[in-house]
Amino acid sequence: MKLICHLLNGYPTLTESAMTAEYYAAGGCKILQIGLPARKAYTGNNSLSDNMALALVECDNYDHYLDNITEISRYMPHIRIMISADESTVKEIGIQKFIRFCRENNISDVTLTVIENHEIIRLLIENGLKVSGEVSDAMSPDEIESIQNTNGFILLKTNKPEHETLIHCIKTLKKISGNREIFCGDITTLSDYSIVAEAGADGAFLLLDIDSKDSDSLIDTVSSFKDFG
Repeated sequence: MKLICHLLNGYPTLTESAMTAEYYAAGGCKILQIGLPARKAYTGNNSLSDNMALALVECDNYDHYLDNITEISRYMPHIRIMISADESTVKEIGIQKFIRFCRENNISDVTLTVIENHEIIRLLIENGLKVSGEVSDAMSPDEIESIQNTNGFILLKTNKPEHETLIHCIKTLKKISGNREIFCGDITTLSDYSIVAEAGADGAFLLLDIDSKDSDSLIDTVSSFKDFG
């Protein structure tokens, strides 16, 4: 099963986030999702909003954030890089510029958050990018409809992974989505990671709560999940 790590680009600095990417890779992570900080606050996630705000105080130029991703991909060509960004952030960068950047860096996976106009999803897909979809384990009709408007991996969110529930969800998603990858998130324990793997998921997002400066702990934690998988 694929292990995915997420980092917020620019937090606490661009240099330190690039170092965190190296620690993830040293631990055996093969897929890295890099988030771009958004100017809008995240409702219900004050910690993420605060971290994004701190990143943007440190660096307010999105060109530098894109350059940092380019450097990360250059030094770690074996790592599959995915990008997560608010629709508003992509628009500020410029949709065509964002698409061109992804192509030049061999990045095909994009997760859009806080979507107000679904036209941007169509534009990204038409230009060869894969836009992810998201559902909860409740699998509501609206969620199912929303993922059918995307073409990338499907993120299955669950508060507490339960084996039978996950098996049902994953089988249903595989049936309606074909060969699209099903990733579960956010996983914090080896036991939950095991449940996700046994349920047939293609991968899992690892939620880490470790100081990025503590490189040894970060590498060891990622490695423990990778070895377990």
